[in-house]
Amino acid sequence: MIYIGYIVCFIDRSAISIALSYIGKDLHLSTATLGVVASAFFFSYALMQIPGGWLTDKFGTYRTVIVAIAMWSLFTIMTGFAWSLGALVIIRILFGIGEGAYPSASLKEIDMAFPYEQRSAAMSSTISSNYVGAAIAPMIVAPIIATLGWRVAFHAMGIIGIIFVIVYAVLLRPKQKEKAAAAGVAGNKVPWKNILSNGMLWQFFLVVFGLSIITKGLDSWMPTYLLTARHISLAGIAWMVPMPSIAAGIGAIVSGFILVKFFKGHEKLMLALTSLCATGFMFGMYEAKSVAAVIAFEIAAYFFKSLAFAGTVE
Repeated sequence: MIYIGYIVCFIDRSAISIALSYIGKDLHLSTATLGVVASAFFFSYALMQIPGGWLTDKFGTYRTVIVAIAMWSLFTIMTGFAWSLGALVIIRILFGIGEGAYPSASLKEIDMAFPYEQRSAAMSSTISSNYVGAAIAPMIVAPIIATLGWRVAFHAMGIIGIIFVIVYAVLLRPKQKEKAAAAGVAGNKVPWKNILSNGMLWQFFLVVFGLSIITKGLDSWMPTYLLTARHISLAGIAWMVPMPSIAAGIGAIVSGFILVKFFKGHEKLMLALTSLCATGFMFGMYEAKSVAAVIAFEIAAYFFKSLAFAGTVE
């Protein structure tokens, strides 16, 4: 259920990237202004990560997941009703707050469900859901935009999320072991100064920050770039955009095996090599002259970026 929740999450998140150029035309927004719209989500999503962890510890994974999915689904629907730049930015900020609470709750759920020796495989498998959702999104969203318009696409994605949260609430009612685990966490608090002075935490922060610059930028702008600069149709977007995400999903799944098989005890070397490869293929995208070359380099960049990202989480 957590895996499916992530898929829904990334379909809803990816919808704005596919619809961005159409939103710009409808609301008469410049490319620079659309950048503000795209960034509004990421700012609130990032700022919600720490409060999301606190809420998870206080109220448990079950309640936090339900509220998070219900909130982001509601504001996915509301995105389709946006009437101005101001309304759109506020809606996307609130959407980001809803999604921002989900990662902490979902990762804690996995932590509670699996023994220590199985968590790396569970984490890397779960991360692959992000790319599955990003791959599925164009196949669902693009045809709806092409036939019914971008507003209907957001309404439809939000309704799917509401249906999912109802199913989640019914199937995964809280159990006594979760209450006990939540109580154990609440009784074992770590001072903030200990967290903020942890060198490994800051190393992790910098690695993920660098990797996210690649994927969040490409996730936000590649559909618009292909539509406007390369003049690819929505039908072309539906099969071109998912390919890098599929490669990234494969990378997330195999990262645990590669890490244990070839880089056990040398995890930083794996992160360095895969990050360097991702950077090299990004430069290849910049230099590419044809659409096929752009997509080929993007697929390779996503694959190696995914290996690095999954390695940091594990």
